[in-house]
Amino acid sequence: MKRLINFGSIEQYRNICSTIKHQSRFIGLDENDEPLYNNLLDLPVINAIGSEKIHGTNSGISYSNLDGLWLQSRNNIINDISGHMGCGIFINTTKEIWVNLIKQLASQYNINLNEKIITIYFEWCGENIQRNSAVSGLSKRAIIFQHFKVSPIVKNDDIISFWLETKINNMYISNCENNIFNIMNFKTWNIEIDFNKPFEAQNKMIQIVNDIEPNSPVGQEFGKEENIGEGIVVTFNYKDNLYKFKVKGEKHSVTKVKTLNIIDEELENKMIEFANYACKSWRLEQFWNELFKKEKPEVKKIGDFLRLVFKDILKEESDVIVKENLDSKKINKYISQICKKWFFEQLNESICL
Repeated sequence: MKRLINFGSIEQYRNICSTIKHQSRFIGLDENDEPLYNNLLDLPVINAIGSEKIHGTNSGISYSNLDGLWLQSRNNIINDISGHMGCGIFINTTKEIWVNLIKQLASQYNINLNEKIITIYFEWCGENIQRNSAVSGLSKRAIIFQHFKVSPIVKNDDIISFWLETKINNMYISNCENNIFNIMNFKTWNIEIDFNKPFEAQNKMIQIVNDIEPNSPVGQEFGKEENIGEGIVVTFNYKDNLYKFKVKGEKHSVTKVKTLNIIDEELENKMIEFANYACKSWRLEQFWNELFKKEKPEVKKIGDFLRLVFKDILKEESDVIVKENLDSKKINKYISQICKKWFFEQLNESICL
């Protein structure tokens, strides 16, 4: 039976940073099934890829041997042949091409279409679908995304869907003669993200968006100069999970999609240097000993430890903070990172004694 295959949401950078932090430091569950984290672990450095985000409407083509081919929007199966802004008619006239592409993907990745559904997602765009976009002034077309989804025919919470790249023999699928393109065949960007210093990648991504916003690379490839670039979608794999997030330009930003702010890297590095300078071992040892002079060290005291250290730094290093023109609230983030790592190191040693 045909069913809607959920595309899911594309996250924002700050949410991804938080998720990766928890993913990378998660070490299991305790006796109460509460998560355990090792805060001594460094965060990963990953290589991500950015592709241009096209302004249109999200669409998907699903296929299995049992149910054949069907079209869906983000939230509904499209049964009306003229529905979804003309996409139904387009799919009906290019049906054999889509089936062939899906069967090639199934062969490439050894997917049994008697048991699985393959869904190729794409942006349906052009003409009157969206104004002021990369493809304004062009005929309607499908631009396939980097990844397609493999799902069980019968919805089963015990069987996990997964994502694979829309490429065959290292070539991303498309059929340009019939207005079926692939976003990965246009300009892309390699982006290194060090989650220990996420602001560095943040500034690079903002620069990419600023560069493409006045003149979309996809628009240029289609012969349209000075069409607005909406932004980029950044993807990467970590611990067998696919992560996606978007970075938009100001001309396409709305209240529910916040644009990234440029980070002053010199100031950020200055705050990191100050935190390293202020978090001297003798200072941390002083408040560790003060807290645990008469009791056994335990993790629930970490908040008290952080407050004592930060209060002392504000008192004793206020002249340096003023001289370097630092924001005490912002430097607290870096002081906390150093203190937390030091605290857990001491806690581990005390357990081993």
